[in-house]
Amino acid sequence: MQVDQLGPKGRGDDPLYLASRALLTAKEKLHDYPVVRLRSHLELGDPNAEVVISWPIKEPLRDFYAARTMDDIREL
Repeated sequence: MQVDQLGPKGRGDDPLYLASRALLTAKEKLHDYPVVRLRSHLELGDPNAEVVISWPIKEPLRDFYAARTMDDIREL
């Protein structure tokens, strides 16, 4: 869908490509400036909000896979 709307992915002018590093970074490690920049890129490159909807799901999954014990998993 993104390719249909914006052309080939991975170019310097592709907003989602520019946001990809921030999208892969743990949320607690993002600072104010990258979050503002991330929102800007998502507004431009994610018109149907697919990434905006799925990005918050990534964080609990990351925590789940990082859990070392069953107690940690139960806590999540």
